[in-house]
Parts: sequence; structure tokens; C-alpha cells
Amino acid sequence: MRAFLLASASALVCASGCTDWEALSVDYDGPGVCPVYVVTGDTHSCVRKSNGALRCWGDNRFGQLGTGDANPRAVPTRSAQENVAKIYVPMGTGDITANAAASTCAITTDDGVVCWGDNRTQIVRGEAQTLLLPTLVPDAPDAPSEAALGAGFLCLLDGDGTVSCGGKNAVGQAGHPPEPVVPISRVAGISADKLVAGANHTCVRTPDASMWCWGGNDFGQLGLGDTTSRSVPTEIVPLHGRVAHVAAGSNHTCAQTPEGALLCWGDNRFGQLGTGSTTPSLVPVAVMTDASAATKVFTGGAHTCVIRSDGTFACWGDNRSGQLGLGDSDPRSVPTPVTALGNGVASASTGGAHTCVVKSDGSVWCWGNNQFAQLGVPVGREALMPAQVSPPCQ
Repeated sequence: MRAFLLASASALVCASGCTDWEALSVDYDGPGVCPVYVVTGDTHSCVRKSNGALRCWGDNRFGQLGTGDANPRAVPTRSAQENVAKIYVPMGTGDITANAAASTCAITTDDGVVCWGDNRTQIVRGEAQTLLLPTLVPDAPDAPSEAALGAGFLCLLDGDGTVSCGGKNAVGQAGHPPEPVVPISRVAGISADKLVAGANHTCVRTPDASMWCWGGNDFGQLGLGDTTSRSVPTEIVPLHGRVAHVAAGSNHTCAQTPEGALLCWGDNRFGQLGTGSTTPSLVPVAVMTDASAATKVFTGGAHTCVIRSDGTFACWGDNRSGQLGLGDSDPRSVPTPVTALGNGVASASTGGAHTCVVKSDGSVWCWGNNQFAQLGVPVGREALMPAQVSPPCQ
């Protein structure tokens, strides 16, 4: 007999041995409708499904789950936004209690941009400070191809390479002369094809495979050899023509070359640069990993993970909440396999102090800090090992 826990009036979570997703009526969208990828912020998480539906869970004090209320959810719960093409949650400051990453944004299938949750920095200009439901971003450019959401600011990438940013801009993270808040507008002097944001910095890859960054730089996260903030895009010259993938954590940044070499820079207090030490770096330095092993890199509050070419997963950096998934709370300064997951990891996301993955069978797994129910499973305040949020897709 299948066993279920009643988590709320509208949501059930499988308690033991459950593989029948149809029984979980709130999450069942029909056969073949599966989780595609997961995103994680400081205190909430969301999964986009193959039909464009959205399921979110965790902290909801600012309405960041998009459920129309401010009640937290301990299990995946249907968001009001259904036609999601791409979903984004912000990278916070590295302190998950700071309420710096309590919003969610999406690019919709009809090319609109909507956001909800914390709106104190007026990403959705002219609206209330708290948005309980998805709300159209009036200043968004037409038909954006990508977005990046930082701690209180939003950047958007057009199909023609134009970058537009707005919201919090105290250190130039929105690419405009520093002032507390700015409306979304074009960032001058840059054309990009990839866009990422940390807590208070932004980076792009340009069509010539180079990397440019701007914003806060207290930890050297811009990779420019100093700790001076920039409000204009500035190239990381040693990476000119060498960048295939980019990722931005709270205060550290990583890039991968076309050959597979992985380089990181910035804050390294917990070994999140993967160099075998905790010495910070103001310039890109090589991660101690097989150059051919990593296919994609993910940067969190103070930890970093990669999907490897064989579908396995490895993590390093801060582990105080078990966010590395290694069964303990000891930090690692070199990439360490998350053996409990096996292989078949298809997508992943690293949050402020937790981590989630979607496997190739459609199952969703999370681990790390659970203070705000951001893991989506009833495991207490933390999980040191991967915990199954949803079973394989039927």
C-alpha cells in the first residue's frame, strides 16, 4: 500500500515507497509531463515542468512562491504562473536569513516577463513592495531570450544581444551609475549571448567567447585583479576568447573553457573555488578537476557543483548545512563526488545553502538547509544526503 503524508489542504507528499505520481493530484499533469529543471534561491525552490507549469516550495513570506498568499509550503505546490518558458530565482548574499533573495521571475511562452515576491527594489516599477501573484514587468524589453536575477535586481538579454538591467544598483550591479534603485534600461557598451548574476554582480559572455563583469567586487568576484566595484561592463582579459559557460554565486564566479577547463575566482572562505585551499583569488584560477569531467558548473551561496560527462555530480565549498550532499557538514576545497546520487543527473541548481537536481528519469532530489522547507521534503532543519522530492516521471 502506498503511504502519504498530508502536508496541507492542497498538497500531498510521498512518505515511503511511492512511485505513483498520479496519486499526488496537485502535481500530476498527465502522463509524460515531467520536471525539466529546478532552480534554487536562498530559501525557496521551483521546478519547471515540460508543459510550462511551475511548482514551488519553501519560504513564502514575500509571496515568492506565486500562490496568491504568504503561507510557506513544505512540498511542491502549483504556482499561479503556468505558461513558463524559463524560470529564475535570485542568488542571495550568502546569508539565507537576510531576506535578500525572496523573489521569482519568469519569461513566459508568449515572450512576456513576470515577477512576484519581494518588490522592495521596484523590479516591477510602480507596484507594491510585496507581490503575491505574478505581475508583468512593464519596463522589460520585447521577447527577451534570457534573464538573471540577483539580490534585488533583474537583468534581461534580448535576442540581438542587448542587455537591460534595473532594480537595486548601489554598487553598479545593474550596469548604471550607482544609486539605490534604477528602472530597467539598456546597459551601454555590451552585447552578450549569455547572462548570469550573483548577489550584487553581473557577468556576461560575449559572442566572441569573452567574459565581461560589473557590480560589487568586495571579494574580487569580478575577476579583474582588484576589489574595486564597477558600474560599467569590464572585460576579464585573461579569458578573452576562452569562455564556453559562465556561472555566478553570491560572491564568487566561474567560467568553463570550450576544452572543459574550469576556472573560478572571488570569495574562497569555504573552499568554493575548488583550488585545494581557502585562499581567495582576484583573478581566474584553475579548479582541481579533470578538464574533461565537468559539463556544466553551478555556483551557490558559498558552494559550487558540476555535472560530469558521465552524469555524476560533484560539489565543493561550504557544507555547514550539508549542501554538498556528502553525509556530513565538513567543507571541501576540491571537487568531491556526491556518490549517493549515482549517475543520470540531468540538471541542477545550487541555492544559498541547499542544492537540488533533476535526474534523467524525472525524479527531483534536494539536500542541505531546510530551515524554510526549501528542500520540499519533511526532513527537519537539514538533510546531509540527497532526499527525494518527487519520484521518477510516469
